[in-house]
Amino acid sequence: GGSFSASDVVVETTVEPGITLTNGANISFDIGTSLTVNGGSLSLTINDSNGGTIGTGGNITLNTAANLTINGGGALTLDVLNNDGGHIGTGGNISVTTGGDLTAGSIDALIDNRNGGTIDSSANLTFNIGGALNTSGDASFSISNRFDDIEGGTIGSDAVINMTANNVSIGGALSANINNFEGGTIGGNATINLTAANITTGALTAEIENSSSGTIDGSATINVTAANITTNSLFARIENSDGGSIGSG
Repeated sequence: GGSFSASDVVVETTVEPGITLTNGANISFDIGTSLTVNGGSLSLTINDSNGGTIGTGGNITLNTAANLTINGGGALTLDVLNNDGGHIGTGGNISVTTGGDLTAGSIDALIDNRNGGTIDSSANLTFNIGGALNTSGDASFSISNRFDDIEGGTIGSDAVINMTANNVSIGGALSANINNFEGGTIGGNATINLTAANITTGALTAEIENSSSGTIDGSATINVTAANITTNSLFARIENSDGGSIGSG
C-alpha cells in the first residue's frame, strides 16, 4: 500500500530445461505509491529458454500508483526469455503501468521467443505510463520471434507492442521492433502502437520484420500517434520481402 525503495533490484525466475511447470514463473510488483531505485538498476527476468515448459504463466507485471524512478542513470530491464525451444502455453507477457512518471537511464523490454520458442497464446508488451516517460539513454521495446540457428519461433495469436505516455523524452534512441523473419510464425496480428502527446528522441524507429519466409496470418500494423514529434531521424518499415507472408493488411 505504500512506497518501495532500494539501491538495486534484481529478480529472476528460471524453469530448468526439460522441466514442466503447470502454473507460475511470474514476477509481480504492485506498489501502492512510488517505486524508487537509487544508484543501481531494476532488472526482472523470466528464463524459460532451452526447453523449459510453462503451462500458464511466465508474465512480468510492474504496477505503481505513483512514479517509478531509477536514479543515477540505472537501467530498467525486463526480459521474458522463451528462446531455444522454450514453451509457454498461456502467458509470456510484459506489463508496466504507472500512475505517474517513469524515469530511468535506459529501458530494455524484450519478449524473446526466437529459435524454436513457442507461445501458444498472444505475446503482449505493454507500457501504460500515466505521466511522462523519460530516459537519458535508449528505450527499446522488442518482440523477437525470428530464426537463429535452428528454426523460427511460433506465437499462436497476436504479437503486440503498446506504449502510451503523456510525454516521451528519450535521450538516446526510441525503438519498437517485432522481428519475425526467417521462418517465424505469428498466428494473429503483428501490431506496434506508440502514443503520446509529445515525443522527443534522438532517433525513432518502428519496424516489423517479416522477410525470408516469415508468416503473419493476420495484419501487420504500425501506428505512431503524437501532436508533436521531434527527432533527428524517423524510420518506419514493414518488411515482407523474400517469401514473407502477411494474410491481411
